[in-house]
Amino acid sequence: MLWPLRFHPHAVLVGACIMLGGPMCQAVEPAAATAKTPDWAGLESLLRAGDYERAATAADEIATALKPKRREPDFVAQSIGCFRALVRRGVAEFRLGRLDAAAATLEQARRIPRDSEFKRLLAAEARGANSKVANMLVPLEIDLVELLFLRMLVILERLRLANLESAAAATRSPEEEEAFRKHVADWLDDLDALAKSDGEARKSLEDRFDKSAPAVLASPRNRALVGRFPLSFVAGIRSLELSRLPWGDPRSAANTAAEAAPGPTAGEWLAKSRVQLTDAAAALDEAIAAAAPGGAATLKPDQTIEILLFRSELRIREGEVLLAAGDPSGSSQRFMQATDHLEQIATLRKLPQPKSHPDLFRPLVLCADAMLAEARRHVEKGDPAQGRQTIVAASAILTRAEDLPVPQDHPLRPRLLSLQTLVGEDLAQAGAKLPGVEAANAAARRMRRTLDGAAAAIDLVAP
Repeated sequence: MLWPLRFHPHAVLVGACIMLGGPMCQAVEPAAATAKTPDWAGLESLLRAGDYERAATAADEIATALKPKRREPDFVAQSIGCFRALVRRGVAEFRLGRLDAAAATLEQARRIPRDSEFKRLLAAEARGANSKVANMLVPLEIDLVELLFLRMLVILERLRLANLESAAAATRSPEEEEAFRKHVADWLDDLDALAKSDGEARKSLEDRFDKSAPAVLASPRNRALVGRFPLSFVAGIRSLELSRLPWGDPRSAANTAAEAAPGPTAGEWLAKSRVQLTDAAAALDEAIAAAAPGGAATLKPDQTIEILLFRSELRIREGEVLLAAGDPSGSSQRFMQATDHLEQIATLRKLPQPKSHPDLFRPLVLCADAMLAEARRHVEKGDPAQGRQTIVAASAILTRAEDLPVPQDHPLRPRLLSLQTLVGEDLAQAGAKLPGVEAANAAARRMRRTLDGAAAAIDLVAP
């Protein structure tokens, strides 16, 4: 679902509710096009277990089996099934950090509902008496909104990785710098176009959504996607990434007037990000209240899972903003909250090892990063003992992350390795300051005893 140096463009993976195996379209399952029935349940199990490599393969097999053929009687059902399988494949590829593959797969999925023959036949079947297709329309439209959300997240991840590479690069030629600025400008243009499409799609869906089936309305995931959550969440990530660019939004420099009036500073972008993520959290709360008007006590396990999926992503983003703003303590708390949410999800899904789910890798690595920053602050303030204790705790978290079943080419692996190196360096620095601190403390204690003794002697000889 809805995952990341001291300049913190973490190479993380992010996603929407589907990315952790959240409930998808509640529509009628499409008919099989071959003798072998597509194993949808098996695919969902792989996604929920975090086995994204096998999930991508399974989704591809289903998409191939259901590839729609014109003039076939089940063309519409096959098209919908293929669309759903492609979205799942794109999600799995995204989780694996294969952004080019994910973008290509999601583009394939996008083309299916735009096909003129599909739209014509879908409209005809929806008008038919007692048509099952009519009941599938709203869930399908929600999935289309989610597809727009996913495509925006892929672009934001490209920007994140570009920021990471930029931070690691010692120098760049003027030509390379100009090419980088152009890439960023293009990505931001694409984000704006997708955000506009998202707004139009949600506005078109509003009236029909309120009249849809109770099962659709009871889903916090559906409520959140149809509400303002996606655009607020995307805006928050966008502002965070723009804060990491030395020149902010490169498009603002395209005209002389903009150059005369500089855009927001890094701090201002971070402040915007916090406001936007706060709005996303409020939008999620509204979606939860609408889906479960009876309150938390009435929530079913599936509803709770959907809520925790969204909240875990929000906590991670909030943690990143706090870390960038210089609050490593608050940041590490947010990352640990995200870890707790993911463990609760795995427990609710009755997975065999809830504390070893691959999705924990991201918040654990980010948490260790924040804790090391916090430890350095303790040392700088003259408390190397507390700094050393925090470093040891961060090292334990990194060890736990390293033991998780995550692919070796995961984008956060390099950060894990660099943090493990930092642990040794930071421990050495903190340790080097401990003897001096202890000696100073011992001298202070001796001086205090001497002064106390002198005061006592004066008392004894006083008249």
